[in-house]
Parts: sequence; C-alpha cells; structure tokens
Amino acid sequence: MPGASGAGQTKAPKAAQPAAPAAPKGPSPSVGNPTLEALVSRANDEGVSDIHLGVNETPRYRQRGDITTLEEYPVTDLNTFISWMHECMTDEEIRQFQNHLDFDGAYDFGFVRIRINVFDSLAGPAMVLRLIDPNPRTTQRTRSLQRHLLLQQRTDLGHGTDGFWEVHHNGRDD
Repeated sequence: MPGASGAGQTKAPKAAQPAAPAAPKGPSPSVGNPTLEALVSRANDEGVSDIHLGVNETPRYRQRGDITTLEEYPVTDLNTFISWMHECMTDEEIRQFQNHLDFDGAYDFGFVRIRINVFDSLAGPAMVLRLIDPNPRTTQRTRSLQRHLLLQQRTDLGHGTDGFWEVHHNGRDD
C-alpha cells in the first residue's frame, strides 16, 4: 500500500548538513583591535622577531633590535588581551597564568610557531611572543655564509681575521 510505513521500506538518506562554524574559544577583541592571529601573520610577513602586547599599551613589534609601536591600533584593553590569550592558550594554561601570574609556552598557528611568555606588569597583564623560524638550519647556514663572506672581504681589504690591520706582501718575503 503506497504511503504506508512498514517493514521492508527504507527512508531516503537525509542530505548532509553543512557543519556549523566552531564557536569562538573566548571573547572577541574590542572594536578597532586586531585578532592575535592577524598581528602574528603581519609580523611574520614583515620579518618581525617579537611581538610585545600588554593591557593599557599599544602593540609593538621588535625587528632587528628596534621596537616599533603600531600606532594604527588602539591601546589594548583587558577584553582584547583576554581574547588574545584564548587564541593561543588552553583554558588550563590561562588558569595557570591567573594562579601564578606567569606562563611560558608555545603555540602553532600553522603558518608560524610562537613562544609565549605571559606575565603581570604594573600596567596589567602583558605578553611577549617570539616568532620561531620554521627553517632554523637555513637561517644558521645563511649566518655562517655571511660570516665567511665578511671574513673573506676583510682579508681582501688587508684586515686579518682578528680585526687588526696586516701588511700583505703579495707573496714577497721582504
């Protein structure tokens, strides 16, 4: 009998529903503040070594030893700072920071890995993120080559490898 339900009949499979987007892990940054991932991505693109962040402070980058304040962003409020902690720390790690006012760890964004140091300061909680070079052997080889080229250049100019001027006789013994 059509339309009757009974043994031997199967229902058509239900169409797959798209998965709902994952709920944010914590609060969102306040208006005008970037996500931590956006700050780290920009820092990575610009070759920055460290990111300095803190409540009541403007985000800063360290590049080749120089600190640059990111004036395009507002002073960081507590809500934004907490949202940044939630982007790179587990709830347990955040509790550890709250209990000890210090945390050291690491996080991998997929495009770059960071070392995290969160601590309490006079202005409020703060963190320094160190971007980890994904190819340290390449970096080491580059530095080694730069040292070799510098030593070669100094020798060609008449400087010894110890930094003092040497008299070169061009193969003569006089």
